[in-house]
Amino acid sequence: MLLRRAGRAVSAVALLVLSVLAAGPVSAEPSPSPTRSASSASASQPNDESPISVLVKTLAPRALGGPSSPLQIAGTLTNRGTAPIGSVRVRLRVGEAITSRSELAAADREPAVTFRRGALEQVVDLAPGASAPFDLRVLVRDLHLRGLGVYPLQVEVRGQVGGEGATTQVGLASTYLPWFPDRPSKTRIAWLWPVVDAPHHGPREAFLNDDLAASVVTGGRLARLLDGVRKGSTGACDALAAPPPGAPPAGPAPGCQREAVPVTYAVDADLLSDVQAIEKPYRVDTEDGRKLEQPSVAAAAGWLAGLRQDAFSDRSGVRNDVLALPYADPDVVAVNRRPSLRDEVGKAQALGQRTAEEVLGSATMTGVSWPPAGPLTPGGLESVVRGDTTAVVLDETALPAPLHESGRTPDARTLLSSSLGGVTGLVVDSTLSDLLSAPVGAPGTRLAEQRWLVESAMIAAERPGESRTMVVAPVRRASLNSTVVADIVADSGRVPWLCPVPLRDVAGGREACSGQTRVDLPRAPEDRGQLEPPQDNRDELTVAHLTKVEQVRAAATQFTDDVLSQSSERTATTKARLLRARWRTESVAWRSDPRGGQTLLRAYDADVSTLRSMVTVTTGGRVLLTSTSGTIKVSVQNRLDQPVTVGVDLSATNQTRLTTKSTPPVEVGPSSSRTVDIKVTALTSGRFLVYAQLLDREGNPFGERKDLVVRSTHYGRVALALTGLGAGVLLVAAGVRIVRRALRRGAPGGRA
Repeated sequence: MLLRRAGRAVSAVALLVLSVLAAGPVSAEPSPSPTRSASSASASQPNDESPISVLVKTLAPRALGGPSSPLQIAGTLTNRGTAPIGSVRVRLRVGEAITSRSELAAADREPAVTFRRGALEQVVDLAPGASAPFDLRVLVRDLHLRGLGVYPLQVEVRGQVGGEGATTQVGLASTYLPWFPDRPSKTRIAWLWPVVDAPHHGPREAFLNDDLAASVVTGGRLARLLDGVRKGSTGACDALAAPPPGAPPAGPAPGCQREAVPVTYAVDADLLSDVQAIEKPYRVDTEDGRKLEQPSVAAAAGWLAGLRQDAFSDRSGVRNDVLALPYADPDVVAVNRRPSLRDEVGKAQALGQRTAEEVLGSATMTGVSWPPAGPLTPGGLESVVRGDTTAVVLDETALPAPLHESGRTPDARTLLSSSLGGVTGLVVDSTLSDLLSAPVGAPGTRLAEQRWLVESAMIAAERPGESRTMVVAPVRRASLNSTVVADIVADSGRVPWLCPVPLRDVAGGREACSGQTRVDLPRAPEDRGQLEPPQDNRDELTVAHLTKVEQVRAAATQFTDDVLSQSSERTATTKARLLRARWRTESVAWRSDPRGGQTLLRAYDADVSTLRSMVTVTTGGRVLLTSTSGTIKVSVQNRLDQPVTVGVDLSATNQTRLTTKSTPPVEVGPSSSRTVDIKVTALTSGRFLVYAQLLDREGNPFGERKDLVVRSTHYGRVALALTGLGAGVLLVAAGVRIVRRALRRGAPGGRA
């Protein structure tokens, strides 16, 4: 666990470094050597002690050629200080080779010792706020690279601040430079691209927010998501470097492949349906009760059309794939902790696949599942291994921290065990994936791309003779810089240490680089241990949230399955609508946005309550019985636009004095009412409190019960029997007295 946490911390530091470099910040050093990498400066803002910012725009080529080939680094210097800086000079500095990812991570954290390479370039003096270009060119042999590896590379700026005579370091930009004098075995890269967003749609026709419209227009998150990978997947050649002055012109860029890159798009059908919905005018119901009528979003149709074209394109024999996620992307682990919700994922998966195919107009990929990032419980694993699923994409945190052979990154494929048998695990490389998230809108992106290139080169440098496969997938709802994405995706098809492969082939263990023979037998997966279930559920949907989901689900299921008439076509529509609403409340998006999840859950609860309240039983309030038995009339009202089937039960508070019978279920048509006769028997006279309760088809109570007062004025059988018995006793007593009198009169000496 400690190793894993350390690894995640390293990745976080690398991302912070990336942010700094992409934005152009630099760090100041009081002396030229040893120098300090940009990662040791503040990651959140430029070092205020560095008056000159260094923005690298050109770093060519991406893959260095032979000793006589050139390296060019060019960009812009800007004096962001308040004093003029004179005698500004720029030069390159190179450190010693790094040969493992752990060393690379350490170099991100600690200063790297570097040495001056190449000639100084003189730049004009810079007044406060002024900018000037720089262009450093050097032959590879002049860098004195001593073997395969990744080398720290720095652009150092020196000058005289204000009126000072001393020359000091006034700016610095740091990155790394891969160097492969001999071509290593290629690292295979499989791209998995999440087309996912938080749910926006309420349980009925209205949206709960209007965030989606801004996301699909040019510059929006979802637009950038597709633009970058679309451009990068078409392939590109490496840029040529301009030679140093006096050197011969550079030849063709070495290793220029321009290979198309296959991409597997992981789509949430809930998002596709929402984008379809805003192609027409739509309504937004805000939390404060406003109902906003919004016009159609023209960009929505273009975004969907672009996704259809990208997802199923076939370029140079390279075909993209679509992997349909379970509808609304549920929190698999949290949902499977609740016994009553364990069937949700399988049902959501079926709907997600069916809806995605309807919207995109083509069959989706099967055999692979991708649960949300984070640790995965055995129950969560089994919930996504259904039907023909044989491979599951995993986050690194779902498995034990690898007991590394020294300096070796494991292959993505591993073998997992479940109650359903062996399952192939495809482990996402978190560092390569996280490095895609360069800041949006940063003034420069070349160094951000370079950091990803270096990380991928480091994998090849660890074991130059061993080829492995890496799965790269941005986090589900990442906000990506399309320029960085385009360059990085293209890199996997144009640098000599990488090659792109389809995720479908990786799942089957048959992936091979272009030009290589596809293996006949699947490659054996590596043993990376078994699942490490989360120790607690703090990072999942809360217990309180899912408990409420269970309660509303029970109410909705009774309504759709046991009250609505199954013969009605509208029943299927209502049931599907409520199912989609429920699965949206279980979305993993609410892990990071609990307030949004609560808003949607309240809307779902209110919708179900409203539907149920449209079917009621009414009584006259009071009923008078004048005989032993009688009939009480109650009315079942259905204010829905579809038929229902319900029964009615009358229950007396005292069953020994009044008995009732339930009615069999009856169908009540749309927007109508129906009178139901219920027979009752009064055993005594008096006043009785009776409850009228609707029943579903299974005989379970439905809705609220209504009170009814029954008054009986007749003698019941018990009362009549008691009265008759009393009369009989009186008659017997009277007869006895009469007989006694007669006997006394007839006796001798008796009175006449």
